[in-house]
Amino acid sequence: MPPEDVTIDLYGTLAAIAGEKRVVVEAANLRDVYAALKVRFPEMAEHLDGNVSVSIDGRIYTEALFEPVSAKNEVVLLPRISGG
Repeated sequence: MPPEDVTIDLYGTLAAIAGEKRVVVEAANLRDVYAALKVRFPEMAEHLDGNVSVSIDGRIYTEALFEPVSAKNEVVLLPRISGG
């Protein structure tokens, strides 16, 4: 699948780093999303490396770097909540 413009909703620390709650990146999968965000917001890199939860169309993913995304998907990134 070729990359498309994908709208990403950001929450918490990720939104604070970006300075906005919604960004558009060119991506074909979640790995592309993370790579584009790291280039655009380098200070976000440490937060994206295993410390975020991802929702695609309401389904939560924890390990899905190659999960495809497109302009039709609702993609949400939020910091993982730790605790017990």
